[in-house]
This record gives sequence, structure tokens and C-alpha cells, in this order.
Amino acid sequence: IILNYHRVLGSAAHNETVPAGMVVRPQTFAKHLRYLQRVYRVVSMEQLIESLERNDPAGRPLCVITFDDGWRDNYDEAMPLLRRYGLPATLFISTGFMGNGQTPWFYRLGHVLYALARISEDRCAALRSNAQMDLPPAWVNWLAGSTLTRQRDIEAVIEAMKTLPGAELESVIKRLRLLLAS
Repeated sequence: IILNYHRVLGSAAHNETVPAGMVVRPQTFAKHLRYLQRVYRVVSMEQLIESLERNDPAGRPLCVITFDDGWRDNYDEAMPLLRRYGLPATLFISTGFMGNGQTPWFYRLGHVLYALARISEDRCAALRSNAQMDLPPAWVNWLAGSTLTRQRDIEAVIEAMKTLPGAELESVIKRLRLLLAS
């Protein structure tokens, strides 16, 4: 198996600008590593490829640990734990954002959604009635939820947004920012 992680952040470092589904706590990551060490033969990506090419006989199942994007916490938090357990990992390092130089859309959207999730229900009612924003019904329904419901459903909203074409996605983020500013 190939596992993919993004961020390993302690409670103090994790804030609303980091989507919850992209974070694992250091304590949880250590538990994962202990389990993986016990059940799998954790290998590097290179070792996995070599094993597949040689058609090595079955033994314990192979596992590769990977990290996307190359965040600083991969080095500060994950690497000491990987060293402690003697496990390799592959880091895919992003050297910059492709195309427009902007922060990834899901971070920008997450920031706006967390801000909207914290506003009062009275203010949400006023925002929902703002016909100029022309928000899709799903967004209006999300705004109609309680503060707790809105916070709980942020990940689902971000997941649903993945189906939109880029221009429409950017348009929704822009309208939500305007809505928040109103």
C-alpha cells in the first residue's frame, strides 16, 4: 500500500486555514507508524519499485509512506518520528504554485468557510437574504445551519467544490469573500 500524508501538526500549530482532512496530529502519526512497523514492511518508493520489478516473493505486505507538498512540518514534526521508528518516507516537494502564484483554492475557500461558520445565526440569516450574491441552493442551505453544523460540514463543502470547473470555483470563492465582507 502507499499512504499519503499532507501535514503533521500539533494543536497549537493547526488553525482554521488548514483543512482538517489534511492534518494528522504528531501523537496520531506516531501511532500510525507503530502500527505500520508491526504489520507491514515499510520501504522507500525506490525499494517498492525494485521489489515489484524483481517480483519478490510475498512476505509481510509492503507499505510506502509519502507526503505531498513538502510542508515545513513534514521536516519538523514527521521526520523526527520517522527517524525514531527507523521508517523511510518519500516527500513530494512543491517548489511553487503552478500557473497563478496563488495559495491553493482549498486553503482560500477553507479560510472563508471557517470565517462564515463562526458568524452569528442572525447575521447568516441576513446574508442568505442577500439576493445579489446569487449563491447556489447548497450554499444557502449551508448558511442556514447552526454554527456547529456549518463548522462540521466544511470538509464536505470543500469536497463538493472539487467537481466545479476552475473558473466557477474561483467565482464562488470570490462571491463568498464578498458575502463575508458585507
